[in-house]
Amino acid sequence: MTEHLLAYELEANPVAAANPHVLVVDDELIVIEVTQTLLGRLGLSSSGACSGPEAIQWLNDGKTVDLIVLDLTMPQMNGRETLTAIRRLRPGLPVLLSSGYPETECEELLSDSVAFLRKPYTAEEFSRAVCGVLDFELRINR
Repeated sequence: MTEHLLAYELEANPVAAANPHVLVVDDELIVIEVTQTLLGRLGLSSSGACSGPEAIQWLNDGKTVDLIVLDLTMPQMNGRETLTAIRRLRPGLPVLLSSGYPETECEELLSDSVAFLRKPYTAEEFSRAVCGVLDFELRINR
């Protein structure tokens, strides 16, 4: 995920104006921190959860979340189990699954509201994926 810094700018649209909040769920703290940095460069607010149960608690507590970036490979409660619990609580909530494994490993999980991004990814690939899931227009200023 390391590359030279690019300036990202979101086009004005109703979703961007609403200032969506992203929950990043990964068992590796450094991944959460880097992901939150990338989200911040997109002008999005974010929070981190280090496990599936922590993410589910976030939703149970009624906290605002408009997108979840979810690692598939986590101990205790893996991404598939976490996604199932998310679907029970908030069926239409957009989720961006992320894994070092190929997309074919999770094809059955993908839908209109669930997308996939393979690790490792660049800042630009991540930004495009997030904007695609949130239906944002992305301009990249180099």
